[in-house]
Amino acid sequence: MRYAIYFTPPQDHPLTRAASQWLGRDPFAPDSARPSQPSVADDLAQAEWCKLTESPRRYGFHGTIVAPFELTNSASEEALFSAFDQFCAKQTPFSVALRLGELAGFLALLPVNSLSAIRRIAADAVQAFLPFREPLSEADRQRRNPAALTENQRNMLDRYGYPYVMDEFRFHMTLTDRITDTDTDTDTDTDGRARIHSILQDHLRDQTCTPVAFDSLSIFMQPSRDKPFRVVRQGVFGDDRKRNE
Repeated sequence: MRYAIYFTPPQDHPLTRAASQWLGRDPFAPDSARPSQPSVADDLAQAEWCKLTESPRRYGFHGTIVAPFELTNSASEEALFSAFDQFCAKQTPFSVALRLGELAGFLALLPVNSLSAIRRIAADAVQAFLPFREPLSEADRQRRNPAALTENQRNMLDRYGYPYVMDEFRFHMTLTDRITDTDTDTDTDTDGRARIHSILQDHLRDQTCTPVAFDSLSIFMQPSRDKPFRVVRQGVFGDDRKRNE
């Protein structure tokens, strides 16, 4: 079982609905049948769409704040939830504008503003929840391909269990896997990303015109490594009330 602390708008938010439709799964409703290929993707073959969205569909629409972790033997889910509620209650809401862009070969929603506010929350959360994180096994460490990381990223991996934290952190809300020319019907990676970008931009245009309230975080839980993540708790910023599953 793994937990992660992510940002995602509420289930009924238009952006959440649009992104979940694109990915083919709503992490707020894990037991519901997976929707069929979205009508927006009519220009994509079913197999192409499934491959493009395979990994982000498993995680659900989100922006990483604290990457997935297993609980230490001395920690409990109840203690994690309590610390999470307290952490969220201390945060101040703000808004963030998002744009569709490319990051490391995949397409994601990237912040246009409020970068320092998101970075601060992410850094504080990584530190706050480090006592709950079981150290990485050697197998999990190798899955991060440490030889391909920079020295600073390897240091972050060994200290925090994830290489892209602190000064390496870059907030994003993933919508595709990494796109290569073997994933699409185009001749080059660039052409393939441009084609998918156009389809996604048309699908999300109305939802990215208005800034999103960054006023809560969610705990996602993965029952086992072969299962998808699902939302199990939500914490509202500056409010002792919780929105629970």
